[in-house]
Amino acid sequence: MRNLFKCFVSLIFTLVMINGSFNLRTALAATNGKESEVQSVEVQLVVSGKVYDGLQDRIEYSIGRVGEKILLSQPISLLQKNEETVKTAIYNVFSKVLTGFKLDSVDLFLGEHTRVVIQLTPLPPLISKVRLQVRVKDVSPEIIRLIDELSLKVEDDLNQVLVGLPVASVSWSEAIVNLATNFLVEREFPGFSGRFEMKAGSETQLTLILTPRKPVVEMVKVHYASSSIPAWFLKLKVKPYQENFDILKGLPVEFVTHNQKLLEGQITRSLNELSEMQQWGMAAKLSITPGVQTEIKLAVDSLTLQTKLEARYFAGTDNSFGNFYTYLGYHTDDYELFARKFWGEYPGGDFKIGLKFPLASNLFGAFEYAPGDRFKDVWLHYQFERGDYLDLTMGLDDSPNEAVVGVKINDTVNLEFVKFQHQSGVQLMFHF
Repeated sequence: MRNLFKCFVSLIFTLVMINGSFNLRTALAATNGKESEVQSVEVQLVVSGKVYDGLQDRIEYSIGRVGEKILLSQPISLLQKNEETVKTAIYNVFSKVLTGFKLDSVDLFLGEHTRVVIQLTPLPPLISKVRLQVRVKDVSPEIIRLIDELSLKVEDDLNQVLVGLPVASVSWSEAIVNLATNFLVEREFPGFSGRFEMKAGSETQLTLILTPRKPVVEMVKVHYASSSIPAWFLKLKVKPYQENFDILKGLPVEFVTHNQKLLEGQITRSLNELSEMQQWGMAAKLSITPGVQTEIKLAVDSLTLQTKLEARYFAGTDNSFGNFYTYLGYHTDDYELFARKFWGEYPGGDFKIGLKFPLASNLFGAFEYAPGDRFKDVWLHYQFERGDYLDLTMGLDDSPNEAVVGVKINDTVNLEFVKFQHQSGVQLMFHF
């Protein structure tokens, strides 16, 4: 924050002081013998009352630069003879520039390392509170609520900068507030340009007007996915609520990138609060990839039901065949009851019921029974983070064995390497 005040305060103080002290420095420089000279200048500012540290540091910095222009490399004996003149020059310049402050005294401690001590008193009325209002056009009410939340951080920081300053000092500190506000806008609202209107008083009102900068989000594309319900059913249920995603349109891409997690959480909450989502017992998760065309990957799963509809084609060492596969399960945190049905050719039985339960992270075990074929087996399933998987079916009482290594190609197609009881091959699986 300190660097925010350097340009404005240093420029004002230096130009005024150079104008007021040029003749004095010229006279001092005329007598410049080989006696001891000022090698460095230190300024100490003593302010009674509460003033933001960064502002005090900038005043000290600026006075120090001006002090160096007057005092540096000057004979100490000559400065001692003209000490009151130097003090008066410093006093006169800064008492006029620092409106809202009473300059109590200027003390000089001359030597090779010269120290200048200036005492200031803020004159009431003082700023005791800063209230910030943010305005932004052409954004949805949901985004305005998010911006209002972010503006609270900006308001807190502006209170740290301005509270304790004299109201009269606003006349020369407005540029400082502008620099501070632009810094805070870049920090909390990247991608927006900001300007502010200030109404100074004991309770100072700041109005911040935000304008989006290009590039902005022009299109939002949603990709639907689910591991428990058919994608077509998901799209049918969620697509009517496209306005929940369109709130991103018109926002700067930089802002969406900076606040990606907040926006993901806000849209996710808005979807999960829909009555239809609650009625169907579904929960949504989404991720955003910001851009002029922003991509949203939406995953919606049932809290209790697990369904699958898949088609497979097996090409083996002995023969080839295809089948359709359906899965219906009811799950809790501790277990899942399920039924699996195959239409077409499948060596492991047409219909199975079973009980599945978690064994470890991403590892599940199940006991299955095929009533028609009286097959009984133990089924183990391991799911990798990327979406690949391992399946192992161990038959009991001469029931057939099966091993599957599945490789995810995309959200709808998997490639499986399969080993049945008496043959092996490659299987292409399509997930509806």
